Amino acid sequence: MLEFSVVSPGALGVRWPRPLYLAGRIPAVRRVAVIGSRASRRRFMACVPAIVEALADAGMALVSGGAVGIDACGHRAALRLGVPQVAVLPGPPDKLYPLDHVPLFRDIVQAGGAVICPCAPGAGLRRGMFASRNQIIVQLAVRVVAVEAAARSGTQGTLGQALRGDVPTSGVVGSPGVAWALQRGATSLGPPEPRGVRERLATLLRGGDGLEVWPPTLRSLQEILDRQAWASVDDFADPLLGAVTLAEAEAGGWITEAGPGRYVRAR
Repeated sequence: MLEFSVVSPGALGVRWPRPLYLAGRIPAVRRVAVIGSRASRRRFMACVPAIVEALADAGMALVSGGAVGIDACGHRAALRLGVPQVAVLPGPPDKLYPLDHVPLFRDIVQAGGAVICPCAPGAGLRRGMFASRNQIIVQLAVRVVAVEAAARSGTQGTLGQALRGDVPTSGVVGSPGVAWALQRGATSLGPPEPRGVRERLATLLRGGDGLEVWPPTLRSLQEILDRQAWASVDDFADPLLGAVTLAEAEAGGWITEAGPGRYVRAR
């Protein structure tokens, strides 16, 4: 089994009421969530490797939920392409779900990625844990990409969380849950044709629509740097939260240290 350690949610840039359990290492680059249906149709599944190729070209990492279908396809494509990644699971570290994917989770950690569990050992796997898992996925990502989503599904719920949190959101056209998100402001990646989807996502990740929209956990830092040239922990109402925010932003490549304890935008 994987070896998990207890980590503070703030250390990962996540707002969460309990400790998290981490195996491996969180990639120190910006992360894109790739989500979708467990019972995905073939033409949508074919788009997933192309989406991961766009992440590879942009030097970004993948975040997904470790489930069957779109999630597993994304994780396996990331392993093939050497893309850093994180799998966020719904249950405790002593009941990895789905059980059949334990070898996949082990491969992710061995390749330098991470597996996160949101609850303590001994907890039972309950329906609500899947929504909790999706909340963490959204918080870890600078963009959420939905490949396929049924109406009133967990994937549609994750899209809703991203839209409410002002996380840039994109989707492949052709399923009811994605159509719902597009009507509410998500960006279209076009129909499920791999080359076109890859090109449209690559355009977004190169700095067009949404790339400069910082993750919700870094918005306070973005506001400080909009007002002045540099930031330090003293600029935050809560210095401890400020230190965590600066650490996350530096790890993600948003800022760089220009002097002792003083940080400026990385670009």
